[in-house]
Amino acid sequence: IYEELKQDSAIALVCMQLIEMLLPEGRHVEVAELLAKVETVLSGTTNGVLLCKLHYNRADFLRWLGDLERAAEEVECALALISQETSTRETGNRRPVAHSPLHIIRTHATALHVAALIEEERGHQDSADAFFEQATSLAGEIELVELIHTIAFSYADVLKARNNFKRAGEQYRLAALSAPGMVRLHI
Repeated sequence: IYEELKQDSAIALVCMQLIEMLLPEGRHVEVAELLAKVETVLSGTTNGVLLCKLHYNRADFLRWLGDLERAAEEVECALALISQETSTRETGNRRPVAHSPLHIIRTHATALHVAALIEEERGHQDSADAFFEQATSLAGEIELVELIHTIAFSYADVLKARNNFKRAGEQYRLAALSAPGMVRLHI
């Protein structure tokens, strides 16, 4: 798929989309190959958003493999990169490759979501809760409903596994209300 693309950033983005599709299917060999391709393509880049995506995808891959300590290190790096990108944009020192704030917020919220999943698997429930709440809040600031849906559904499953059915129900409700295609009534 990506072989016909000319721009490194486009190749990296397509590969990362493939990673996100293949990872839940357990296609780890292909994911590892795609991560290596993205690393090669992005070597030398200063684009914090793309580098953040690389690190949170690698973190999620390591989480799926059960290497939670390395996953935590990778997601910490992703969060540092996107925080730096956010503060750079807020001070007006823009990088040559400009991304929309929407793209930055989506990347930041997704990195927080991956961090939440890793912390939950590490047994750090308080940290996981904080990351889930930050991710949902950030996505909610600009109404990224499909991302809110994904995060809320994921959080609900985590809360259900903890036997916290009341809070799980609240998150399932949020997920249902933010499902793609859901009609939103502002009353």
